[in-house]
Amino acid sequence: MPGAASIVVIILLLGQRAVPLGEDTTPPFEATPRVSRPAWVITEGLSVLVEPEEGAFVTTRMKSGRKVIVRASNPPGWLAIAPPEGSFSWIEKRAVEDLGEGQGKVTVSAAAVRPGRNDVSLPTGPYVTLRSGADVVLLDRPPLILRQGEERRIWYAIEPPASEVRYIRDDGVAWSDPTLLGTEGEKDEPSSTFDFVNRRTDPSEDRIGRLDPEFVAVGPTAREVGLSPSFEAELKRIEKAHRATLVRPMETWSLAPIEAEYLRLRDQSNSGNEKQAVELRLTQLKHQAETSRSARSLRELIENSRLRDKEFQRIRERLGTIASGDEAPYDAEGLLQTSSTMLDGHKALILINDAGKTDAYVVMPPGLRIDQYVATRVGIRGDSRYDARLKARVINVAEIDRLDTAP
Repeated sequence: MPGAASIVVIILLLGQRAVPLGEDTTPPFEATPRVSRPAWVITEGLSVLVEPEEGAFVTTRMKSGRKVIVRASNPPGWLAIAPPEGSFSWIEKRAVEDLGEGQGKVTVSAAAVRPGRNDVSLPTGPYVTLRSGADVVLLDRPPLILRQGEERRIWYAIEPPASEVRYIRDDGVAWSDPTLLGTEGEKDEPSSTFDFVNRRTDPSEDRIGRLDPEFVAVGPTAREVGLSPSFEAELKRIEKAHRATLVRPMETWSLAPIEAEYLRLRDQSNSGNEKQAVELRLTQLKHQAETSRSARSLRELIENSRLRDKEFQRIRERLGTIASGDEAPYDAEGLLQTSSTMLDGHKALILINDAGKTDAYVVMPPGLRIDQYVATRVGIRGDSRYDARLKARVINVAEIDRLDTAP
């Protein structure tokens, strides 16, 4: 596993998207402008997502009564809306020129724009690509700086481009009613012509077409020569499985079976061109596997950091309680030990009292590291119940403190 110093800050890659190899990437214009229509949120906490899919990245949640601007009603069950007020996106510094006074201009042929969220410090995948010369509005928000080894990538916060949309469930809003909403409800937002690369919204499309080639390339961009028809057919079969793996979240990539298939194909061939074709894909796969391992490590660091933040908050609250003199006594105290007894499918912890007998069986909350408490004297607060099978008390831990003086 990579060290923390080399992991921190890598994964702006999570959820990346890309253009299919060999596909014409010239961004098409829409034939006609989109016409917008207002609607009002009727579901409290309505999720605003980057894709019309349950489980997609949520950029914000909206309160009931908020107005949204609907740009399209597809796919079925979903509405494409303009990013709500307060939304922002990320664009890489090297892709844009800062003109001052909050204005910027895209300076590369195509710049990826990634939706942002206030409590997430890693960009999600790109959903809009701006052409060279497109204007952007830079927001007064600290830039995002991500490092991987010696490389440093800086991202500026911008107002979502006019081409960017977010998605909500269509049953979460009510359409305007002029008799109830007055003149405001009678006005449609002016139609707009958007300067953007067309984005497919059909959820049945091949998801590999939305991956980023910088990170998930499979094979060369040019046609390979000297390959037998049978070899080429088998290579395409393995490539298809390879690409299907890469459309999943990066930290879940399982590339070992694909690597084994490539190696088998290479070892069966006697042609130098064919062996070279396989080696190219094995090199790509190696980099992808390293990136996936780094993504998993970073995800673990993030989860552990969140747990520590919660623990620090609990400690601060408890210190405040102690200072006020309102500290409640522990429900149980004693030496915490592991045991061979199974409880709810897991080995139970037991609490040994001062007399050396089992005082209670202990159920720890999910995600809490127990190694810092085992074999130490602890104080526990939580809900207790009597277990007839164990003939003992079982405590579901809400709070636990070390009472010994060990570091």
